[in-house]
Amino acid sequence: MLIDVTSEPPSSGTSLRATVCIIGAGAAGLTATRELARLGIDVITLEAGGLKESKRSQDIYRGKNTGRRYFKLHRARRRFLGGSTNCWAGLCTKLRPTDFAKRAWIPHSGWPITRSDLDPYYDRAGEFLKIGSFHPQLDKPLSKGQYLRGPGLKINRFESVYFQMSPPARLGELWREELTQEERVKLLLNANVVHLQLTTDGQQLDHVVCQAFDGVRFTVKAQYFILACGGIENPRMLLNARDVATTGIGNQRDLVGRFFMEHPHIDRESLWFPAGAVPSLRHYHRRNRKAKGDRIWPYLRLRADELEREELLDFSLVLFRRRKIAKEARRHPLLKEMFHSTQHLHHAESTSTKRKPSTLKKAYTFGNPMEQAPNPESRILLAPDGDQDELGLIRTQANWQLTELEKRTLRRGHELVAEAICQADYGRVRVTPTLNLETFPRQLKGGYHHMGTTRMSDQEATGVVDQNGKVFGVANLFVAGSSVFTTSGAANPTLSIVALALRLADHLKGKLSDQPTELKQTREGK
Repeated sequence: MLIDVTSEPPSSGTSLRATVCIIGAGAAGLTATRELARLGIDVITLEAGGLKESKRSQDIYRGKNTGRRYFKLHRARRRFLGGSTNCWAGLCTKLRPTDFAKRAWIPHSGWPITRSDLDPYYDRAGEFLKIGSFHPQLDKPLSKGQYLRGPGLKINRFESVYFQMSPPARLGELWREELTQEERVKLLLNANVVHLQLTTDGQQLDHVVCQAFDGVRFTVKAQYFILACGGIENPRMLLNARDVATTGIGNQRDLVGRFFMEHPHIDRESLWFPAGAVPSLRHYHRRNRKAKGDRIWPYLRLRADELEREELLDFSLVLFRRRKIAKEARRHPLLKEMFHSTQHLHHAESTSTKRKPSTLKKAYTFGNPMEQAPNPESRILLAPDGDQDELGLIRTQANWQLTELEKRTLRRGHELVAEAICQADYGRVRVTPTLNLETFPRQLKGGYHHMGTTRMSDQEATGVVDQNGKVFGVANLFVAGSSVFTTSGAANPTLSIVALALRLADHLKGKLSDQPTELKQTREGK
């Protein structure tokens, strides 16, 4: 059932009830809603926006940036049904098994779960996101000296892997009709949650308070609550609830909002002039797989054992064609010499007869999405001046910070790919990040990926939620989405967000199955 509370408002003071209440209807919230209903569990899902974006609703997300240059916060996510799946590009890939491990050279790394805990859910997450079957060589372990089959580059220490590309799936549109017809679901639109109300002892979440714009207030009670508002709003909601927990819910160790991570993107860095017997680089273009018709985008990454050897963060290298390079070379003497030298790396007789001479006149740059190290000083806070939105919630302040490890990863990553390309006699690379080691390239930006602000851990001293996403100290409150990521890896987060939401739904199903029937009925008010 789908209800817009602006046109069908409940009576003022009404208290709605369900087994599970989900706050937020983006990738995590809608996945959990759909899955819990499939498992036979009654759900109320509260979406703060409507069916379409509105300026008034987006303004609730407005905030300030005090750290590195970052996107305007009210434009960095979407506040209507489907959340930021309404604007994502559709890139999907799994986190690596090593992303979950404790890595000695990365402070605060190490999830309380392993990749094998998510593996049963990744295939179903792929089905939800319409990406087709996973590439058969995705994350296949390879020994040293082995390479993936196919036409990709065979260069030392690197491997070719794949982003799988969703259409992309706009979940609010994709599942709207199904959820409207689902009897176990009440999906409330324009239902702004303005307060998370703990019990007087602070051990449970008793209810949430909702406010329609220019409308009534009402409450929702449930056995279990899932906060699924994204990596910026999740900590904001917890930090604003300070009537019982005076520092905010789950913030007894001052960790809510800390460890804010993004995927730093540095596009079109370094310059590669292919030459010699280089394989076709068309392999690295976005394309459809012929057999299935699903979309893939190959890219390069350093092997996991090499990341450990070099003590680097994870990173990916995507190839971009550099246009009009011959014209640029005429204006720059050094560039001209590099460009000219590649034309004579090999005699014409030694090159493949199938290769066109024009391929020697191409140049490529690298796109470089990368992992960010968990950093407690990179954080989401409430505005120190107490500035509030029209609903009475204190606005957000973002302080995005990077460390020397990100700088070293960027520099060394480009050096390694340059060395490997030259060793393979595939041409020459001009490495640009080495020019100034004190700063990042000017074009550095984020990826709209907000992670880590309610991080998962095996103990309260180092995290906000446990291995199942339950907030430490609150028995019935769970958090879903990328805010629970302990580390970010270099993988786009949506696929893992959906997999984690499916895992959480299974966990709640197990908890409900373990309860005596009489206890369930008492808590649901039946």
